[in-house]
Amino acid sequence: MRTTEMNARLNGVGAGEAFDRLSDFASYAELAPSIRSIEIEQVSDTVLQTTWNVNFRGGTMRWTEEDVLDREAGTITFKLVKGSLKQFDGAWEISEADGGCDVRFTCDFAVGMPAVASLLDPLAERAIRDNIKEILQGLFGPAYEPR
Repeated sequence: MRTTEMNARLNGVGAGEAFDRLSDFASYAELAPSIRSIEIEQVSDTVLQTTWNVNFRGGTMRWTEEDVLDREAGTITFKLVKGSLKQFDGAWEISEADGGCDVRFTCDFAVGMPAVASLLDPLAERAIRDNIKEILQGLFGPAYEPR
């Protein structure tokens, strides 16, 4: 298993607005060229099941995750249900800050092929980090400041 974390400041964007934009998964495929498609199933008011199809190393990676949206806490947590990855769990955490809000993305993941994990896991981490950066830049434009 490998862990990755990214932090950002969103200048001039409140935590509530950031949460609303980050929880709008339908817009991600339009914002991030590496995301081919996202299918969204509403399970309840606060739970979604999303199926992701993303570019990875000249091919695609596909998985389904359960997403729990907690606007009051400012969190979007996700957990792998099935797919190409062995593990993919994590969260978006959004908190108010002076002049905007702070966003933290964390995830634990494993590609699931122990014999080549030392080669594939760093590539998967880079792909995840690139995707998150594309999403944040697409959703927030010049308000996005990596930390």
